[in-house]
Amino acid sequence: MEADLFVDRHAETAEFGSWLGADSARAQIFQVVGHAGVGKSALLRTFARTAPSLGRSPVAYVDGESIQPTANDFARAITGDGASDPATFLGDQPALLMIDGMDELAPLTRWLTSDLIPSLSGQVRVAIAGRQPVGPMWKPWLGAMRTIRLDSLSRDASAAYLERRGVTPAVAGQILEAAGGYPLALTLAADLAVQLRVTRFEKAAEWNLTLRQLVDQLLRDAPELRSLLEAAAVVRQFDEPTLAAVADLDRAGEAFAQLCAVSFVRPAQHGLTLHEDVRRVVIEELRWRNPERLVQLRRQARGYYRDRIRARRPGEEWLLPDRMYLWEHTVHATYFPTGAPSTMWVEKGGPGDIEELLKMQAEWVAMHQAGVPLPGVPPPEECSPEFLRRVVAHPGTEVLIARSPDGQAHGYAFFLPISMSALELLPPGGAIGTLVERAVPQELRRSLPATAEGSRVLYMSVDAARGERAAEAIGALATETFGFALRGIAFVGCVAGEMAAQACQAIGMTRIPNVGTTSVGPPQPLDGWIVDIGRIGPDVWLEAVTTGRPVPPALSAEELEAELHQVLVHWPDDARLAQSPLALLAPLLRQADDTASPAQTLRETIRRALGDACADASDDLALACRALELAYFERKAGHEAIAERLNVSRSTFYRLLHRAEHEIALRLRLAPSA
Repeated sequence: MEADLFVDRHAETAEFGSWLGADSARAQIFQVVGHAGVGKSALLRTFARTAPSLGRSPVAYVDGESIQPTANDFARAITGDGASDPATFLGDQPALLMIDGMDELAPLTRWLTSDLIPSLSGQVRVAIAGRQPVGPMWKPWLGAMRTIRLDSLSRDASAAYLERRGVTPAVAGQILEAAGGYPLALTLAADLAVQLRVTRFEKAAEWNLTLRQLVDQLLRDAPELRSLLEAAAVVRQFDEPTLAAVADLDRAGEAFAQLCAVSFVRPAQHGLTLHEDVRRVVIEELRWRNPERLVQLRRQARGYYRDRIRARRPGEEWLLPDRMYLWEHTVHATYFPTGAPSTMWVEKGGPGDIEELLKMQAEWVAMHQAGVPLPGVPPPEECSPEFLRRVVAHPGTEVLIARSPDGQAHGYAFFLPISMSALELLPPGGAIGTLVERAVPQELRRSLPATAEGSRVLYMSVDAARGERAAEAIGALATETFGFALRGIAFVGCVAGEMAAQACQAIGMTRIPNVGTTSVGPPQPLDGWIVDIGRIGPDVWLEAVTTGRPVPPALSAEELEAELHQVLVHWPDDARLAQSPLALLAPLLRQADDTASPAQTLRETIRRALGDACADASDDLALACRALELAYFERKAGHEAIAERLNVSRSTFYRLLHRAEHEIALRLRLAPSA
């Protein structure tokens, strides 16, 4: 069908055929550039269809919008196995590797240009597509690259497309006036005309308004689609069960079939996805018209993915990125009130980048000295070139570098695993050393591993950035830092400044005051910060941060069980239950009703945990669960009478209570990281 509907682009397809026949040493990469909605993906898929007839096979197609920008995900899209090497998979065959959505794969630029493409056989050609031409980091390949820029369709080609779609001439005339030659607008308008029998189209002043107007018309004229389209806009990719759960429907049914038939729904790695421009318009329209609905959809989506992740099977690791897609980034609101979209991407750095890092450090320190407002003031150690050299060279240190689309570096951050060897890097009496001494208990310091391997504590530097795009770089680095938190370990940091303090508090960190003094700008006291995500649980921590709820305290297994006992003892007391640390934990373990009181939510969470313990339990555990229900939930008799009713001794009765409490605590403790 797509081949039948493909119109025009004769010059582009001829150019592609010419490129395939050119000398391979000078024509390894073919680049298609054009703005959103102009038809780059359709052209690339046409190239993929025609390549075998031109002697190119096999054809491997990677869609940057449907995968995470990691080497493993990229390899999996080609080979089906993230552990396989794409170059080995393609071999010496006259293969064609097609990479769509290059803008989304910017974090892979170094890997693509330095690892993957150089390892490909000379028989393999590469075709790429993106909104912007590739940047300076592709310099080694520019001499082997041919580039075409895609423009809108001509009026004749647009009319031919509408005719093939079955649009009547009268309606086609209106569409041509409204949508011009923009392929995405033409396909959406044709969907409206053919499937929904829309016969009136108004002309808008520009492309963005045209797209918005057409989406608004779709939402207005197809109410059965509205709910599913809104749900589809919230998640990264979807199938029918996903949308039914997010939209709170028993089943999606015919509406899902209708959604699949519209032109802006595209295949993704694990289902389907919306065209990114349409997704943006739907979200903006929903945020303006019904913000409560948007909040509800995101809450239901988080609950759906939380349950899916806890019950995931081997091979379903992709669920975690889909869950992470729903982050609302509370921290970013602290750093960037405007919420402007960023084009920055982040890659891993290392000792080979030290000169670039030192240059950024010098400019960053100079900005602090000049009084430029930045989110956080660093400790003296992080302002030292020698310290930065030692840290970056230290085995186990992880470095992140924020770059703009042209490849320029604008900021960096480093993460130092705390080990015995790492302690030797810290200047005596310095702020970072003082922080580690006060944040990490003495008995834990004595048991620190000799090297980074096995470390359960990670020191996070202040995000360093330079120039006019410093704030944007810091935002990109902060986003990437969230991924480190999912490792389930403790994180410590050292920084001064009110904005930084707000950000640390927003992600549940605890302040350790006055660990030192700043050395740039006016002297300020430095505070240390710590959060032990290993004890909170990554999923609970993530749920708290992304929903704006307080992060619960990090309770040990013993502390959690002791607090649970106090809750059970004071079961009818709403005020006492609301003050319990478990009242912060309870709404994060399940999809809580925001209208319920903290005490109600806590009771329901504990009842559910007990119900899970009782399900398919042994006779002894079932008796323990019943003992707890009678003693704490029903409270119709004293403990001695309950023991007699259960036909057990008083000491056995208390052992049963302790076992039931232990089972509940176990489920509360396992739920975050299950």
